[in-house]
Amino acid sequence: MKIRAILRMMKSYRLQIAGIMALSLLVSAFSAITPFISQSMIDKGLVSVHIPHVIYCVVLLVLFFLLKQIIEYVQKKIEIDISNDVAKNLQMKSISHGMKIKSLYYKDQGIYKIISDAFFDINALLSIAQSQFLTIFILIFEIVGIGVGLYLLDWRLALCVTALIPIKYVLNCFLSKRAERISREVRDKNQAYHRWLEDVVQGMLDVKLWGLHDKKLKEYGELVTGINESSKRQILLQAKNNSVGASVEQVVLTGLYVVGAYLILGQRLTLGGLMAFLSFASYLTLPVTIFLQLRYVLQQIKPNLESLGSFFQMEEEGGGQLPPGNTVERIEFSHVGLELDGKNILQDVNFTLRRGEKTAIIGENGSGKSTLINLLLRLYEPTTGQILLDRVPISQYKIEDYRKLFGVVTQDIHLFHASLRDNICLDGAPLGEEARIPFCTDFINGRQEGYETQAGSGGAKLSGGERQKIALLRALHRDAKIFVLDEPTSNYDKESDEDFNHYIRQDTHDFLLVVTHRRDILDCMDQMIELQNGRIVGIIKKEGTKWQKTSFSKPFAQS
Repeated sequence: MKIRAILRMMKSYRLQIAGIMALSLLVSAFSAITPFISQSMIDKGLVSVHIPHVIYCVVLLVLFFLLKQIIEYVQKKIEIDISNDVAKNLQMKSISHGMKIKSLYYKDQGIYKIISDAFFDINALLSIAQSQFLTIFILIFEIVGIGVGLYLLDWRLALCVTALIPIKYVLNCFLSKRAERISREVRDKNQAYHRWLEDVVQGMLDVKLWGLHDKKLKEYGELVTGINESSKRQILLQAKNNSVGASVEQVVLTGLYVVGAYLILGQRLTLGGLMAFLSFASYLTLPVTIFLQLRYVLQQIKPNLESLGSFFQMEEEGGGQLPPGNTVERIEFSHVGLELDGKNILQDVNFTLRRGEKTAIIGENGSGKSTLINLLLRLYEPTTGQILLDRVPISQYKIEDYRKLFGVVTQDIHLFHASLRDNICLDGAPLGEEARIPFCTDFINGRQEGYETQAGSGGAKLSGGERQKIALLRALHRDAKIFVLDEPTSNYDKESDEDFNHYIRQDTHDFLLVVTHRRDILDCMDQMIELQNGRIVGIIKKEGTKWQKTSFSKPFAQS
């Protein structure tokens, strides 16, 4: 994301910005007239002791001041509304993009880190959007108005003040380069902190069990110290920028007394003109200072713009536009392969699933079973080959509609910090037939709050088996055509396991696909697909109560 991208975001606020500019023209007019009123008050009122003229000038100055304050208040209100709206839209866009990017990015960096980094960068951008970015429109008109007034008062003094601008600009350029470098350090160290925090939060149980408290606390201290040191350098550089600029400005403004004295002696300037000029000279340098400060801040957030730009360049899922049909007859894997980080995870996978079949996918750990499911769910994309749904590549289907075909129980079950009802009915629809499955619902009905029981963070208030039962109810609630279960009973007790197997025998989904290490569930299946080192080593179909061929690894050998 570049500065031009920010400016493009502002296009939708053209009317509001035009209003700010129109009001700024009024402020500019007041700013141009005010020095002459002050000069007149001194020369014709105070020096001549003409009290009515002094009162007249004072009334005008107060009136102009009050009008300027009202205008600036209205401008600020418009500015805040625009700023808040830009902030909300940018954050909404970021969180939406973060939820849509391909799952491989999560595997590489972790979703918490990706989103945290993006929001860190957004906050850096908002630091100018909420304070100075829109102010620049007001300042430009103030500079013009005051500048015109001061040049009309005395062009020689005005030239002395104008000479400040290139001097401050050169200093600003020098310090801005250092600001960008330090800002990059701050960004990198915050990203390292987000990576560390995600790792520790996910591994908190291991931190406790392996006594890693002191080690992780030390790591945290080192990370925070690094961030604080870089932030300190950033703040001190900002202070140095302000101090150097203020010092140069003070030298020039103080020197104006000497120049003004010579002009008065030569009768080319009145005392009132000098006093008015000196009073308003700082009003000319202040907008210039803020303008250069904005340039400094823009340079400072350049690394954040680059980082946020990289975030928005992450490829999103989807691409297809076809709607799936009302019925699905077959799912086909044709020469499917997947390579991740230079390693072949799946190679030349070929098989067909037909409507009405119940299929088990078996194999040792790391053989590619869950990866195969992720490909079917379009969480990954094949490196080679293609997956077909009724002879159409699944990539051609609109991804949201395609995923509605599936009811899924994953290995890593996530429950939201909400009631059991809300965790089952993610679509907001009322409970249906799934609430009549005793082995899944008995433990819910046995609780005092029933379906309103809170699951806790990540389902922490439930046991592993209970979480799997909620996940099964959730999958059934969708009433999908394709039922995909990845190790759905790994935490079940024996009785629940038997009840599950009985339920699966009676299952009527168009397709049932189960990844499992448990042998007893195989009797409920119509066919088995065995994976070994990313390749299919056996596809065995059941004939009656017998398997047609025995070519499976030892844990699943049939007698």
